[in-house]
Amino acid sequence: MMKARSHILHKLLDGCVQRLDTTVLDKMLPTKHEYVLYIQLTPLQIDLYRYYIKYSVNATKCAITNIMSPNSSEFFHDFRSLLRICAHPWVVINKSDKTTPDSEESEDEESFCEKSAGKGKDFGLVNLISDNSSEESASESVMETDTPTKTHINDDWWKVPFSQRIEEFDSIQCSGKLVLLFSILEDACNDKLLVFSQSLESLNMIEHFLAVIDGMNWKPGVDYFRLDGNTNIEKRKLYCERFNDTKNSQARLFLISTMAGGLGINLTGANRTQCVFRAYRLGQEKPCFIYRLIALGSIEEQVYKRQVTKLSISKRVIDEHQIDRHYKQHELSEYYSIDRISPQDKRPEVIIPEDPILATQLQNNGHLIYSYHTHDSLLENKVDEGLTQHEIDSAWNQYQIDMTKNEQKDRILKYRPFFEKAELVNLLTLKAKQDHPHQESVLEYIPALLRELHEQRANDDMRMLNELYDIYVSHGKKVEGSFDSHA
Repeated sequence: MMKARSHILHKLLDGCVQRLDTTVLDKMLPTKHEYVLYIQLTPLQIDLYRYYIKYSVNATKCAITNIMSPNSSEFFHDFRSLLRICAHPWVVINKSDKTTPDSEESEDEESFCEKSAGKGKDFGLVNLISDNSSEESASESVMETDTPTKTHINDDWWKVPFSQRIEEFDSIQCSGKLVLLFSILEDACNDKLLVFSQSLESLNMIEHFLAVIDGMNWKPGVDYFRLDGNTNIEKRKLYCERFNDTKNSQARLFLISTMAGGLGINLTGANRTQCVFRAYRLGQEKPCFIYRLIALGSIEEQVYKRQVTKLSISKRVIDEHQIDRHYKQHELSEYYSIDRISPQDKRPEVIIPEDPILATQLQNNGHLIYSYHTHDSLLENKVDEGLTQHEIDSAWNQYQIDMTKNEQKDRILKYRPFFEKAELVNLLTLKAKQDHPHQESVLEYIPALLRELHEQRANDDMRMLNELYDIYVSHGKKVEGSFDSHA
């Protein structure tokens, strides 16, 4: 049924939608490989994540109702807090001070989140570093510490239960994402990288570790650039030109705020990124590798599932592709689930990817990467599963039947106030007179017609109602009081 309805909707929109996507440029561009990597959270991240979920009021509501809380502002507060944990614990304790110059964009991002919540929008992109297992006994010991009351959880919720582990918060090893990012930077020495984030806090975190890690010696404005809401137009242009300069091999990293640089910039100098269309466009000369690093079992994974589901619907309707359904409906609403953040089952068998850098990461940092797949594999068009001509004809026939029924219902509902004003018995009397024109009295036919009318309504049959409507229209106000004259 879904395929039939998608086909009908596609044909109805065919004359209204002009669809040209990036596939028209495939022959003019180098190859593109888009990978989705599920990164296991570190023990500290798991403890932080579980603690926050357990003592978040919104999470408690969702655990009971299995749906998102109606209070969307609370949800986005939880959303940002959980993404900070997924990025790195450093972000949790170094949440941007509102008095810093960066605060303007931070506030803009928060207001954007809350406004989007009111409009029912979703964040379709899971960033490489978003603002975003331990032993069982360690997790239990954390849960047994003093906890905040179950009101709206405060920003300093981590201080009491994790006060003995503060030193861990400043270690690069506390985030598999960050370890993988710096490892790719080290191995892809001949390539340039783009890192996008919806959060300035995450960009601050990356800059922090670029400065403190021994042997890296990354200099801002020379080895890497940063573009956010505080970057003026002149610097934006200058940074992009320097970064795209093929002779400038020293500048290998560009940190970009999604809100400030998600649109309108051309960065074909990079070929390893997570925001595909800033680099994979006309002017690109190298094969492109896109990495989506998603914290396993976290809220990031739920956001990604929703993104894939929406893209699948779009491709089914607009492009008439046959896309497999990968996620069940209940899985898309489990934002606060913690069942998979520390999986106990055997790790899936890994196939060697075409990207040599990713293959190296799987070999050297395989303990951080639980699994991976290509993003396009979830949106593959199964041509053989399309509708046959017989199924297409049946779909159109059913569509015509449904449309006729809907038109009849709309017709009756539209004139329902007029039917209520006229006496039903008067209309049935006029119908009986039409059916039996030679009878002097038609009262004996009224009960049978009334039973027939009720049976038809029970079976969603609109024939008699249509007849009564025609009688009503043809007689107009004369219907009222017509009982005596026709009886």
